[in-house]
Amino acid sequence: MANEPRVEAARAAALACRWAEAERCFRDLDPAELDGPALDDLADTHWWRCRLEESIAARQRAYAAHHAAGAAPEAAMAAWRLFDAHLMSARERVAAGWLRCARRRLEGVPECAVHGYLAFADSEGAFQRSDLAAAWEAAGRMGHLGERHGDSDLAAMGTVVRGRVRVAEGLVEEGLGLLDEAMCAVLAEETTPLFTGWIHCLVVSDCFAVGDLERAQEWTEAAMTWCESLDPEAPYHGMCRIKRVELSALRGDLDGAERECRRACDELLAYQPASAAEGYTVLGEILRRRGAAADADRSFARARDLGGDGQPGLALVRLALGDPDVAADMLEGRGSVSGMDPASRARHLTAVAEVAHARGDLPALKSAAAGLAEYARSTLEGAAADLTTARLRLMEGRPATALVSARRAHGALTGIGLPFEAAQARMLAGTARAEEGDLDGARQDWAQAREQFALVGARADAEHVSGLLGPATRLPHGLTPREAQVLRLVATGRSNRCIAAGLHISEHTVARHMNNIFTKLGVSSRAAATAIAFRSRLV
Repeated sequence: MANEPRVEAARAAALACRWAEAERCFRDLDPAELDGPALDDLADTHWWRCRLEESIAARQRAYAAHHAAGAAPEAAMAAWRLFDAHLMSARERVAAGWLRCARRRLEGVPECAVHGYLAFADSEGAFQRSDLAAAWEAAGRMGHLGERHGDSDLAAMGTVVRGRVRVAEGLVEEGLGLLDEAMCAVLAEETTPLFTGWIHCLVVSDCFAVGDLERAQEWTEAAMTWCESLDPEAPYHGMCRIKRVELSALRGDLDGAERECRRACDELLAYQPASAAEGYTVLGEILRRRGAAADADRSFARARDLGGDGQPGLALVRLALGDPDVAADMLEGRGSVSGMDPASRARHLTAVAEVAHARGDLPALKSAAAGLAEYARSTLEGAAADLTTARLRLMEGRPATALVSARRAHGALTGIGLPFEAAQARMLAGTARAEEGDLDGARQDWAQAREQFALVGARADAEHVSGLLGPATRLPHGLTPREAQVLRLVATGRSNRCIAAGLHISEHTVARHMNNIFTKLGVSSRAAATAIAFRSRLV
């Protein structure tokens, strides 16, 4: 072996998680002269310094060294780590090959902890196939082997997987309880840094998936506190930052979230494309909410290039850019919602509802509203269902029931701290009150919605509500504020369908407003009404 004292110094630095020091020490050593354990440490050092390809190369050397030395469990563990590394890089066929190598190395080997890591791979595969019974059984084997062989990482991950299975089965409280239990093992420092970060990521993601934002907030803060103890180049910084950014955006800090999200994407791009894709999806949503549709479009496209989906945000950008039919096709192309987690399903169906409303597609809007109501389990899902129901009732010309749903959504969204969505609900409440003839009440709701949109940086939405408010002065010809607003839109050449979508009302309601406008103006055509609008300086 290479110079023993220098090797021991490098390995001691790696064992103490002093990764920059370990890297400096290993730099002076020839990898060809290192044994299997030292090569494992070298691979870990490269991993923590965000040098994935170098880590893979060192791990392959470690696998070969262990295999040559007849150390079957160590060789199998190296192969499992290579399986995971290639899976992270979206090289699924290479990953599958290394998993087969790991299984082969353990043939005939007495039970050991490494069998538990193969069970981990089994559980993840079953989870992806939606075979929850098999995933639960494999997670049980993980926990059993971890406890029997004193592997705290394996035991904690077994608890995480069991929690995720219960959440997927709809037993959300039991599942979240198991995730909390696993996090307690992390906080007690029972797990190694690799699995500490891994568990943080999985638990926070599942909290998001079920819409438990308060729990997600608590565990995200714990994750970021832990990240502060790591080297600045450690890979978990970007992954944890993405979740914090997503929470910041939901809480209304769009400016700060955008800055942090760009930083996280830069941190992840060279190391973990799948997570970078998630980052660009979050960035696209932030930009979309800010009204920067073209920039959002590019960000969602970048997410898709990196292997992400980019939906439903990409479809909503198409809608904002004036192409609702393309938006509808994009959403329809995603297929059934049955395989989506609760939060993703709610986002998808809410987007379907927005696009259907813009197209005047009442059956699609009804279907989305029914789907949201059927699946609503959390406060967030219930609020999404109420928001969509409000849109549906407005399109059906039932403002009184729309107002009830909008107010209920506003209360729930305010309670869980989602100001953007709460402003949307307030805007719809104003529209419902306007349709009922309560114009003063409508203006109050719209003014508060505009203030909230402006506060969070959603400029396009604030401008839209400003259009709903219109001028505060007396209107000519006895027009109501809503009639004046419809007339302004008619004067810009918009059809009844486009006006209905923009104002969140039905085409029937627009037609009723047009009849009133014609009567009050004493005209019978849109062209004549437009001419009066210009003479009266309404446009």
